[in-house]
Order: sequence, then C-alpha cells, then structure tokens
Amino acid sequence: METQEFKIKLKEVATFLANELSKVRSNRASPALVEDISVDYFGNKTPIKGIASISSLDARTLVIEPWDKSALEPIAKAIANASIGAQPIVDSKSVRLSLPQLTQERRQELIKLVSQKMEEAKIRARRLRDDAVKSAQQEKSEDIKFRKKDEIEKAMKENNQALEDLKSKKEKELMN
Repeated sequence: METQEFKIKLKEVATFLANELSKVRSNRASPALVEDISVDYFGNKTPIKGIASISSLDARTLVIEPWDKSALEPIAKAIANASIGAQPIVDSKSVRLSLPQLTQERRQELIKLVSQKMEEAKIRARRLRDDAVKSAQQEKSEDIKFRKKDEIEKAMKENNQALEDLKSKKEKELMN
C-alpha cells in the first residue's frame, strides 16, 4: 500500500466516524438519526431516506413524509422498533417524531456509545497502519523503509487527532 493510498483510507476512517457520530442523538433533532433505519416496504428492507423525505421541524422534532402514503405505518413501526428513545406519531401524510429532553443518565449512555464508535474507528486505522507498515517493509532500500514508516506514523498522528476532535465535539454537543 502506497503512502498516498494509506492517507486516503485514513480519511475514509474519519468520514466513517463522522457519519456514525451524526447518528448519535444529541439535543438537536437530526435527519441522520433515522435516515438509515430499515423499513419493511413491500417485502424489501429499505432505509427511510430511500422512501421518504426527512426534515427538522424544530430543535426536537423530525417530520418524515413518505412519497407513498402506504409507507406511513411501516415507517412508524420501524422507528418504534429502532429504540431511539421517542415514539412516532402518524398523521394523514407524515410521521412526526418528538424527541424528549435528554436526561443526564441518557447523556452518559450516549457518551459511552460515542467512545465505542471512536474505538471502532481507531481499530480500523490501526489495521490500515499495519498493512501500510508491512508494505513499507517490502522496500529494498533502508532509507525508503524508514521514510515511509515516518510518513505513516505522521499520518496516523494527524488522523488520531482528527478522530479525537470529532469525539470531543460530539461529547460537548451531548453535554449542552
């Protein structure tokens, strides 16, 4: 694995973590909270974002409007089963989701979840680093080996800092 390819894959790990953290609920209602929930729609498992538009009505309310009104009940059922801490309310053309205020206990649970997601991202990055180091070991020149290893370690430090920044930003968001 070339150093440039390694850096690109590290960026993908940071993107993965950012996407995962966007799905963790905070005080603001975000469409990312429900967009990937699978709905049993005509016998197929389809993410909500594939069959409906999702918007934030205010800081704690999401509105899900399916393009096909027959999907209202399956969407509501999928959200209820997803255990995101709110019950969906179905009206004639949409599903409303009012998110309650976070309790201190729930905030602590979510912070633990953020830490788990962070650890998953770090594990992915370490695997990439191991592969890159093995690739660098294949070089014949000792100078090139050391240079590549230094570049790999420098990229890992930058990536770890970016991951830490994402984590601390989400934790701060959860505590406010």
